[in-house]
Order: sequence, then C-alpha cells, then structure tokens
Amino acid sequence: MTKALTAESEEIVPELKRKSRRKRRLHSVPRISLEETRMDVPHRRIQTSGVFSADVCTLIVFSVLLLLLLLNIILYYKLWSLEETSPYTLFDLYMLKNPPKSHEEWIKLLQQQEALHTMEAHRWQRVLKASIQLLKQAEESLSELQRSIHPTYANKFMSILQNQQNQEENKEEL
Repeated sequence: MTKALTAESEEIVPELKRKSRRKRRLHSVPRISLEETRMDVPHRRIQTSGVFSADVCTLIVFSVLLLLLLLNIILYYKLWSLEETSPYTLFDLYMLKNPPKSHEEWIKLLQQQEALHTMEAHRWQRVLKASIQLLKQAEESLSELQRSIHPTYANKFMSILQNQQNQEENKEEL
C-alpha cells in the first residue's frame, strides 16, 4: 500500500507538467488489492501519540470498572445489613395457624405484638441514626472540598450557576 501511495504521489507532480505522461504511468503502476496489502504488511500495534499507549488506557479503564464493581458490592452489602430480619416473622406465621381463643391468650398476643413493635421502632431509629451520620460525613466532605477549591475558581463556578439559574427563570417566564 505504501508503494502504491508513493507511486501515486510521484505521478501527481509530473501531471502538472504533462498530462499525457500521467495516462501512461497509471497503466504502468501495478494495482494492489486490499487483501495483498494486508498480507505484505506485518501487523503492528497502533501507537498513540500521547503519553499512554492503548494497552495502558485499556488497563486503566478495566481497573476503574473493577473498582466500581467492588464499591457497588460493598454498598449493596451495607444496605442489606441495614435491613435486619426480625426474629418474630416465623412467630407471626405460627400465630395465624392457631389463633388465640381465650381472653388471656389475646392479651398475651397483644403484649407480644407491642414488644415486636417496640423492637422494630428501635431498629428503625438505629437505621435512621446511621443514615444521618453518613449524611453528616458526606456534608463535611463536601464542605471540605468547597474550602479546598481556589477562591477564583469558586467565584467562576458560582457565576456559572447563577447564569444557569437566571436562564431557567427566563425560560419559565416565557
């Protein structure tokens, strides 16, 4: 393919001087098919002009995807652990099979249900406290990030946000 391109480029320069000569050279240049050029040229890796090669970029993308997968698994496990199963689920099913018949059995059942409700309320309080703590940590991280941003960039960022907000308000007025 390189030979054909070189020969073609050499033919273009003389074409300006003589047009008849180009016709003769076109017939003299051997035509090479695409399959022949693939057979003649050894396969080489395409090198990028930047700092990273294609293999390094692929490795980076693959490692980032694996890291994201690992983080998703950890988050799924944390969510699953927040939803603890209650030990009274089997008890409730058992009570449906044999409903209480006397007044004392009903009182005992209501006391057990009250205890179950209290346990569930405490569990939800723990879950809410853990969620609030995680939200506070996220808020602290974001405020630390905001403090670390250079003031000029922060001013530019705020002006961009204000411009977008003004544009949205103008669209709403229309």
